[in-house]
Amino acid sequence: MTEKNVIKRKMLVLGTFSVGKTSLVNRFTMNKFSDIYVPTIGVSIKKKSVELEELIVDLVIWDIADVATFDIIPDHYLSGAHGAVLVFDLTRPETLAKTLEGIESFKEKLPSTAIIIVGNKADLIDESIEDTINDRGILEVHTSAKSGENVEEMFEKLAKLTLEV
Repeated sequence: MTEKNVIKRKMLVLGTFSVGKTSLVNRFTMNKFSDIYVPTIGVSIKKKSVELEELIVDLVIWDIADVATFDIIPDHYLSGAHGAVLVFDLTRPETLAKTLEGIESFKEKLPSTAIIIVGNKADLIDESIEDTINDRGILEVHTSAKSGENVEEMFEKLAKLTLEV
C-alpha cells in the first residue's frame, strides 16, 4: 500500500453578516449545525482534511467575520490563501449583489486564488430567487449548512480547484 502525499491549503470563507459562513464551516469540520446566530469576531480558524485521488489535502479554513466590502479585509488574513468561498444567502438577494460588487477587487488582490460562489440556505429557497440566480449563470453551488446539502462536495471541489491554479 502506497502512502498518499499530503499538502496544505489555506481557504477563506467570506460574505456579509448572517449568510451562514460559520454554519458552513461547522457543518464541514464538525458535522454540526446550530440555529443560534453568534457573529464571528475577527477570524475563526478550523482544520479538516479531504482525501482526493492520490493525495490528502489539509484544509486550513479561515472563517472571516462579516465583510461589508472585500477591500477592508486585513492583508494578513488574505496572505497565502489558495482558495475562497464567497457565501451569499439564497433568501436575501441583496447578499448576492454585495458579493458580485466586490468580486473584482477580491480577484485583483488574490489573482491566483480559486474561488467558488456559494448560495447557502438552500433549504429555505424561494423559487423566484433561484430563477433570478440561474438567469445570471454565476452560481457555482447551492448549499444548506442546516441539512448538510452539498457542503462536503463544495469544499472538496474547492480543494481540487486549488490544485489547478
